[in-house]
Amino acid sequence: MGTRSARDSVCLDLSGLRFVDARGLRLLHRLVGEGVILERVSPFIQELLSSGLE
Repeated sequence: MGTRSARDSVCLDLSGLRFVDARGLRLLHRLVGEGVILERVSPFIQELLSSGLE
């Protein structure tokens, strides 16, 4: 896989996401690992993502 330019970045708007289960959290971690940019993440979801929980 090649490198992406800023123009080619994939952004995912999570403003409507209020809860995520373990499976969804693993998906979000995988997407971030693949270079997807998460935008408008609620403090609750951000805490789940940064806690290392899966």
